[in-house]
Amino acid sequence: MSEIVTLISSDNKKFEVPEYIANESKTLRIFFDRSRPFVEAIERKVLLPIKSKLLMRAIEYLEYKHQYKDKKIYEIPEFPIHDDEALDLLDVSVYLKI
Repeated sequence: MSEIVTLISSDNKKFEVPEYIANESKTLRIFFDRSRPFVEAIERKVLLPIKSKLLMRAIEYLEYKHQYKDKKIYEIPEFPIHDDEALDLLDVSVYLKI
């Protein structure tokens, strides 16, 4: 069974996700890397400057990314993004490096 890490939004909502899902983000991978001197690596939780609604969507994308990472391009369905969240999710994706 994989280890669970906690992602905390800027409005203090907690999301517990498997570490292998969080590791789909380059930023989170660095935070949780036990070989680095970060408190987050020890405590297995990180406070992020992302609102809960957007963090939840980012987690959905990380799960999607993990699910389809070994599939051929024609087997991958489109990840739905609504027009009203597109710019905010772009900012989140840049921060999380996904």
